[in-house]
Amino acid sequence: MNRIQVFEREDFRWFPSTWRDYGASYLQFIDNLLDIYKSIFPPIEKGLDANEKPTWLDCASGGGGGLVNLFKGVVARRPDVTLTLSDLYPNT
Repeated sequence: MNRIQVFEREDFRWFPSTWRDYGASYLQFIDNLLDIYKSIFPPIEKGLDANEKPTWLDCASGGGGGLVNLFKGVVARRPDVTLTLSDLYPNT
């Protein structure tokens, strides 16, 4: 599969940080309300099984808000897993 180059406006320096923070907060709110990421437990566990170490690197994490419930679910099944967040403009 060929790589498709896409961009997110919030990845540019000129994009207002308040809007970036609002977007990340909104996504976390929706996840907390609906628990939308629970369906991807199986692929994540498959990836962790294929990895030699129990580590998970999430790229473009923002503030990591959407990962809160997801990571709790993974750690409940695999307590040895560590998560590292990375982002060009992290939302603390």
